Order: sequence, then structure tokens, then C-alpha cells
Amino acid sequence: LFKSSSTVETPEEIERFIRALNPFIGAVTYYRNYILRINSAKVIKKKHDLTAGSIISCNHYLRIACGEDILEISSVQYGGFFIGSARDFIERLEPKKGEMFTGG
Repeated sequence: LFKSSSTVETPEEIERFIRALNPFIGAVTYYRNYILRINSAKVIKKKHDLTAGSIISCNHYLRIACGEDILEISSVQYGGFFIGSARDFIERLEPKKGEMFTGG
């Protein structure tokens, strides 16, 4: 999902893509070599200089660099064993600022 050569490019397109595929298929990316399905997210209009797919912050939500803006992820399914809020994901897996989500 965060791969730069994807056909879904802008943060707004990614947000619409996530909403369109939820709950049946799910928008998919990879985190620590596991499939991560993003169930809900929103765009935050805030400039940054990080690589697309890198974690900007992970307090209550996962904030991911996405184009020139930020994608704030609020609900995920990680691998085949965890479905829940971004906060639950953060508490269980302890993601670090700068880690990357990849296209696979």
C-alpha cells in the first residue's frame, strides 16, 4: 500500500481505498514481514520530509508518512491473529518511530 510505484498514490486515494475494501478484502501492506490489513484511517494535512511508509508517531494512533501528508491509522488486522485498534496494536507490538510499512 505504501509502495511508491503503486497505482494508489495520494493520501486521499489511499484513505478511499481503505474504506472501499473494508470489511471484506481489506487494504494490505506489510509490517515486520507480516500482512497488515488497514481497516480505518484518515488523512492529516501536515507536511513532513520522511519516506512514504515510515512511522512518524505511534502514541494512540499509527501516523504514517504518506506523500506530503500523514495517514493516521486507527484500526488494523495484523497477520492472522490480531484485529483491533491501532492503540492495541501499538501496545502489543511496540512499533518504533522510523520503522517502515512496505508493499511486500
